[in-house]
Amino acid sequence: ASIMLVKTACLLQVLSAVVIYSDSAYIGPVRLTSSRAPCAGVLQVKIMRKWERVCDSHWDLQDAAVVCQELGCGVPYSVPPASAFGAAMTDAVVITDVQCRGDEDSLGQCPHSTRIQSFCYDGRFAAVNCTGPDEVRLVNGTSICSGRVEVKHNGVWGTVCDDSWDLKDASVVCRQLSCISVQEHEYNPTFGKSSLPVLMSNVQCTGDEAAPWECPQQGWEHNTCPTGRDAGVICTGDADEIRLVNSGDECSGRIEVRHGKRWGTVCDTDWDKKDAEVVCRHLGCGSALRVLMANGVFRRGWHPVWLSQVQCTGAETSFFDCTHGEWGYNDCSFRKDAGVICAEKRKLHPQRY
Repeated sequence: ASIMLVKTACLLQVLSAVVIYSDSAYIGPVRLTSSRAPCAGVLQVKIMRKWERVCDSHWDLQDAAVVCQELGCGVPYSVPPASAFGAAMTDAVVITDVQCRGDEDSLGQCPHSTRIQSFCYDGRFAAVNCTGPDEVRLVNGTSICSGRVEVKHNGVWGTVCDDSWDLKDASVVCRQLSCISVQEHEYNPTFGKSSLPVLMSNVQCTGDEAAPWECPQQGWEHNTCPTGRDAGVICTGDADEIRLVNSGDECSGRIEVRHGKRWGTVCDTDWDKKDAEVVCRHLGCGSALRVLMANGVFRRGWHPVWLSQVQCTGAETSFFDCTHGEWGYNDCSFRKDAGVICAEKRKLHPQRY
């Protein structure tokens, strides 16, 4: 009898420490954790103000497709075990037996069970790798604000056909890239022909859209391009830019940044490998091989010192996402300009400088 009382007391103690959900419990937002990538990781759902994990019993690409869509992360390309993200099976799971068709707007619309249990059938949490959100870029131009228009959809990069391409379409691209306004809309002889597939054609923007994929168009699949030409654009009022100079190679040199319409240098105060890595990544030049004080290698610049005390984490995709001092206000008394040598080599574009 005493043993039975001890077991009952232990059971009551465990039950008092957990929340019991009914099968009708409301599933709120979803998120991906245990990963630095915003569109990959271990799945968690919010139930009654608490984030809970999901058991991966019956978890498949149809379930993952709903999560990726709900997060604006494209489509799933794999459903790895949570251990791929370093997540151990330590917590009790609440959501099990998720059975999505794949076309639901949210995970909460899928059949599922919300009964709490301390284990999964196969001992794993649900996780997902999504392709990421749609993106746009300009390539083969003289700056990040001019070039051939390329878009990424469901993890695949492609071009935009210039049939019906006009200033309204181009203005949406410029706005999406923070390049202020459109100067010209161009086609492929200006920026070269791409070997990528045509992803968008017959684009019909009003000019008010936030991104080109919000515009009416032919559709993402089975596109043909009657003109055989890729759309391009030249934007005015270019966004902040970065370049490497005085080496004859776009992937090494003294670092210069443009703010407004004027180029300037970067003081090497606190300049380190993390900062240099972000510069190389920003320019598509691979990793940083050497971090330099540019004066002795690439000569001192005569432009104003625009930035100092740059503090990158090393994970940024754009140099301008790094923490830094106020533009134009610095104490670079020894006037030492930052420089870098990146792993890749790329011949200097003759029109760039």
